Amino acid sequence: MAIKRTNKYSIITIINWDTYQGEPTRNVQVNDQDVSRSCPGSVQVVSTNKNDKNEKNVKNKSTSSPYSPPSPEKNSGNGHGQSPDGLMDEILESYHAILGELPKASLTKKRKSWLNARIQEFKERRDIEWWRWYWNFVTECPHLMGDNDREWKADFEWLIKAENMIKVLEGRYHKPISARQFSRKTEKNIQTAMEWLKESGGTDE
Repeated sequence: MAIKRTNKYSIITIINWDTYQGEPTRNVQVNDQDVSRSCPGSVQVVSTNKNDKNEKNVKNKSTSSPYSPPSPEKNSGNGHGQSPDGLMDEILESYHAILGELPKASLTKKRKSWLNARIQEFKERRDIEWWRWYWNFVTECPHLMGDNDREWKADFEWLIKAENMIKVLEGRYHKPISARQFSRKTEKNIQTAMEWLKESGGTDE
């Protein structure tokens, strides 16, 4: 090792570096006061980068939700490179498979236009896995599945309409099964049965 000093800094040349390390000879320029601390400093930089990565990983985990749609990094990539018509056909098939209780649908010209607009709004929607997540999310929305005073059910066209999709994704209709009691339809049936029993003398209430 050779050291050449100047008024402002020192140049350290490591001789025969190629022989021992298999890398080209390097010149390292440092201030005189920092020579003894050069190695610890480099170690500290590496450690900081690792800590930054760990912080990001923890933050990503803490912000995840079981009801979050799949991100481009997590999904399988199915649908990328597929023709628009092919993807829309697959989306409709997944709707029927997951939401069989809702009205059947077909791809009319208007529905194709609406569906294509929803697909182009966000990159992840070009993946069939996003749509499967969306239909499964709808199954946890009792109002959309017919649990309402009118026994109304959402359909394919309603679910892909821009303003309706926003409300669904915001969780306006969402109610996990664990948070429910009886559905309105079941409560109505129980009330009817109780009234029938009362009229027939089957209960003293």
